[in-house]
Amino acid sequence: MNYAATVIGLNKVVAFAHPENIASNRILVKVGFKPVRYLKAMNRNYFEFSLGT
Repeated sequence: MNYAATVIGLNKVVAFAHPENIASNRILVKVGFKPVRYLKAMNRNYFEFSLGT
């Protein structure tokens, strides 16, 4: 994540996980991603990881 913030200049990283894939959803939260919402059109949970600022 440091590379994404300092070299690429991103302010957030996003991830998607199928709602039934409990392990993927759990690991995203465990490493610091915040669940934002469920995207019905994609049938995916949407997560964001803020890189500061």
